Amino acid sequence: MLQPKSPVHTNAAQKWLRIAIVGIGSITFLCFLALSPVLRSLTKQDRMASHPVEGVGAIEQIVPPHLEDNAKPIPAQVWVRVNGALAAAETVFGSAQLRVGGQARVIYRVGKSGRVYVDSVEPLDVPAHKSPAK
Repeated sequence: MLQPKSPVHTNAAQKWLRIAIVGIGSITFLCFLALSPVLRSLTKQDRMASHPVEGVGAIEQIVPPHLEDNAKPIPAQVWVRVNGALAAAETVFGSAQLRVGGQARVIYRVGKSGRVYVDSVEPLDVPAHKSPAK
């Protein structure tokens, strides 16, 4: 009569190796989860500690405004080269007048880390936002 096959037993070394791999993977995943908010707060502090400066930058890439599949509007996205650094603009004014390779008026910040943050971008021919005359 045939005997049913017994399940293959792994030896103790393979078992501990598997436990170690799963443990190290879990610890790595949890460390990334914990570090993400810390790194975002450091970036936010670096940005807020710097002062805004107005200047001229070269437009590198433009993604026009569009609608997602669920009809959610996505605003225009513009990447500008300022002081040799490429950065995405937070706010875009007059995206229809902007051209790749052209220049635009930008309001940007340079953090203590040297990173460039672009607050806004608009075409050069638009008058700068000024306070109303008294």
